[in-house]
Amino acid sequence: MTPVNPSLYPNKIATGNISPGISPIQLFQNIKMNGYIHFVPKDTNSGNIYIGNAPVVGGITNNADLTAYGFIIPKSGITISIDDLSKLYLVSSVNGDSFTYFAAYIDC
Repeated sequence: MTPVNPSLYPNKIATGNISPGISPIQLFQNIKMNGYIHFVPKDTNSGNIYIGNAPVVGGITNNADLTAYGFIIPKSGITISIDDLSKLYLVSSVNGDSFTYFAAYIDC
């Protein structure tokens, strides 16, 4: 039997709520991590929230086809494995829409 390396398991947890608005925002700045983050849009949202990298969600103007700038976070939520949270940018098609997130990670 091979022993389990405890350094491979998450040692930190983060949770919160974010309302990105109609202007793209960087999710977090300078947070290096190795783990997973789960996003769930609020049931009360009337639009969509999009996620992508900086050039993907930039340049949104008046009812543009936002799918060209990122992908929609589905109503059921999405889990992403990532090594650097600062790579993620978010934008909403409607001001006031928001989502919750849960991250389990190894602080790098």
